[in-house]
Amino acid sequence: MNSLAPSTRDLSLLALASALALVPYWAIALPGAMALALFLPGHAFLQCFTPRRPGGSCMDLTLAAGLSLAISPLALRLAGLVLPFKRPAILGILIGVSTLLILASGLRRRPVAGPPSPRTPRAVLAMVLFTAALLVPTLAIGPAPDSSETRIKGWDLHNHLAVAEAITARGLPPTNPFLFSSSPFYYHTFFHILLASLLKMAGPRAPSYFVIAVLTVLLAVLCLATFYWVVADLTGRPRMALMALPFLGLVGGYDLFPILLKASRSAHLSPLEDLISQHWNVDAWVSHQKFFVPAFFTQYYWAPHAVAGATALLLALLFLEKEDMGRGGFVAAGICLAAMAGFNGYIALGGAATVALLRAVGLLGHFAPPLLHRRASLARSALAGTTALLLGWPVLSLYFGERGNVDKFRLLEGGPFLPLQVILEFGPALLLGAAGMVWAWKRPERRKGTMPFLLMGAAGLPMICLVASTGENNDLAMRVSMLVWFSLAAFAGLAIDLAWAMPWARRAALVLLVPGVLGTLWFVIGASVGKPTLPGDEVAVGNWMRRHLPPGTLIQGSPYRHYPDLVYLSGHPAYLSDAWAARLFYSVPEDFSRNLAALEETFQTEDSEQACPKLKALGIAALVVGPAETSDFPLLARPLPWSCLTQSFRRGTYRVFLVRS
Repeated sequence: MNSLAPSTRDLSLLALASALALVPYWAIALPGAMALALFLPGHAFLQCFTPRRPGGSCMDLTLAAGLSLAISPLALRLAGLVLPFKRPAILGILIGVSTLLILASGLRRRPVAGPPSPRTPRAVLAMVLFTAALLVPTLAIGPAPDSSETRIKGWDLHNHLAVAEAITARGLPPTNPFLFSSSPFYYHTFFHILLASLLKMAGPRAPSYFVIAVLTVLLAVLCLATFYWVVADLTGRPRMALMALPFLGLVGGYDLFPILLKASRSAHLSPLEDLISQHWNVDAWVSHQKFFVPAFFTQYYWAPHAVAGATALLLALLFLEKEDMGRGGFVAAGICLAAMAGFNGYIALGGAATVALLRAVGLLGHFAPPLLHRRASLARSALAGTTALLLGWPVLSLYFGERGNVDKFRLLEGGPFLPLQVILEFGPALLLGAAGMVWAWKRPERRKGTMPFLLMGAAGLPMICLVASTGENNDLAMRVSMLVWFSLAAFAGLAIDLAWAMPWARRAALVLLVPGVLGTLWFVIGASVGKPTLPGDEVAVGNWMRRHLPPGTLIQGSPYRHYPDLVYLSGHPAYLSDAWAARLFYSVPEDFSRNLAALEETFQTEDSEQACPKLKALGIAALVVGPAETSDFPLLARPLPWSCLTQSFRRGTYRVFLVRS
């Protein structure tokens, strides 16, 4: 009976989450959906395949959530090869995976692994919650008194939401909502699948931006918690892990100094509120196409997909290094490595290099145990890598051959000031991390468990200093630098831990930390105030299209718009949304040119007998006409541009025309 008790308890929890997810009101369904996608699959896997620890702790919760983050989108993508991306199928897949694992756990005996799970220090909880509290105001948006609506600074989160909503309407494989194309859309696939599944399970009335904002904050919390437990578990030094946490949250680089220098040259030093609002992005003192390394906190804001991929990498390293997990360990590592590639290709590139170096060092035997252990480690890595390739192939295959659009790379021209820029970008993490590496080198007993973090830096730092990606941004440096932050943070935590007993060293460390803290607070304040607004008339048009147009139907405004605001507001894909998002590296250039030429020809044709067949051939269901459209194409300023259009909505200077079939 005792062996079946955990299964009974877990099945009851699964039944409760399933019941909540089936409630037709989104505020109740969303917590159930998040439990099904972000906790129960990983929890059930750990119950089934890993040794049992007496009691429970935040570590168990973190491992369950992190493993669920890898399992859920992977299972949904594999099932998407044969099943439609519909709410019943999504619920069936997630409930089925958890049910099978829970039932399997009741049929096998799990050995007890050593001492109980460690308790979580209150300081860790406080630091994680404080970081989340800093992130919340940067993501907050809402209506303004004049019926307009604020949005966050930058379009990254809105664009990810648009991709996820395209999946909810069109299913898998993902398609590009900004540019009509038949090419697969592999851009951060697993994050979009995960978000789309939450939107589907929560129901059509769920506020989509609220869902992605909550998911973004949860991923930040999960990344911090995972990093703490991985460092603490591998090194056996919980205080070192605690001291390392601020470098992934509150402490950034020394970017504030060049930002203030740049502002002084442009005569924008006062008033302070305008200065912070205009120069809020502390990382933007250099070109995004050069050596561009954001502070880790800003990655929570800009790139939740990369945060998810980095979290999966940390878990993969933990499962690879823990011999006591048996077969479940290498399977879990393989799942995490496959998910890492699905969340972000650049993180996968740095992660694969880290794992390869780690196993190469083990093979050489410089820091590894005897040969038998090295053979076991290599076998586990080989099995985990094979598992990752097999499970992740539906995503990995999109990166290669005719189905993919492989991003190109170039040598980085860093110039003579690159070393100084490295110091400014990583700031106190680099200085204290270097001190920690020196102290670890002098005392072998301090090296325990630090090899994965050392090799993260060894793989990542040369990569971002020598190579750049050729997209609009140097995404290679932006994402692989996260692994360097992991490396430096771990050793900086070791340095502060060792220096804490020496008053002079403790004071010196605090002096180094202060500018990094000020840089992060500058970003938080700047991202939270003076947010741009979307015009009230445009917001009303977007809301009308969400309510009245069938999901997935194509809309169209001016293709010369600077941002994909219509796609974000309406929740509908466009034939060609704008001249920015539709040109990014994940679009096929030929598709953009072809679509733009077709729209230019149509919007300059006065004869309805010629223009109407072209609109219908393009598959456009609704035409949005506002100030941008009438400015770019004066023909659209007419009360009825063509006879096949029917005006269905008007608000101020905006009109929506439906294209009659």
